[in-house]
Amino acid sequence: MKVITYALPPLGANCHVVFDENTKRAIAIDIGGDYGYLKSKLASNGLQIIAALLTHGHFDHFGGAYEAQLEGIPVYIDQRDSLKLGGKGSLADHFGYETNFFVPDYTFTADCVLKIDDFEIKAIHTPGHTSGSCCFMIDGKLFSGDTLFFMSFGRTDLYDGKFSALKDSLKKLFELSGTTKVYPGHGENTTIAYEREFNPINDY
Repeated sequence: MKVITYALPPLGANCHVVFDENTKRAIAIDIGGDYGYLKSKLASNGLQIIAALLTHGHFDHFGGAYEAQLEGIPVYIDQRDSLKLGGKGSLADHFGYETNFFVPDYTFTADCVLKIDDFEIKAIHTPGHTSGSCCFMIDGKLFSGDTLFFMSFGRTDLYDGKFSALKDSLKKLFELSGTTKVYPGHGENTTIAYEREFNPINDY
């Protein structure tokens, strides 16, 4: 499996597109707020999105999912964050943005394994940034949403955030193999080994 990353409006959330080089079928993780741009970029690479997975229910990560859903692409999210897609706690109003609210096609309760086409996705519940935040492990790669960043971690001072839960979630992630590559919801990639040693969460 290969990964292409696009930082999408409105707040530069990373949309990670995981795809099979042979079939060109892809899963978009955190589809961002500009589905039209994403769709054109994927078309230029001959890729077809078959599902959209959301790490949590904040508007900058799901804004384009509504348009994708209208085209028949199913949207998945942890059930604890599913109501945010309907407006409660999406933070769109908080940051002065508008978005289309909708109902996801599928909800799950992490920790679990999702099987979509030829993709096997392990959903890891990592509350703290939101109560339903989760990370996805695909082919040994960790897609960490707004839980873990390069030399940083998700904020917990907004609706549904809880610092003690986030700290426990990071401890959980740090138990993964140090060679695990981390694809965060914002910013550059990192590894579990690097964050285990240098992440500022260790100061708390």
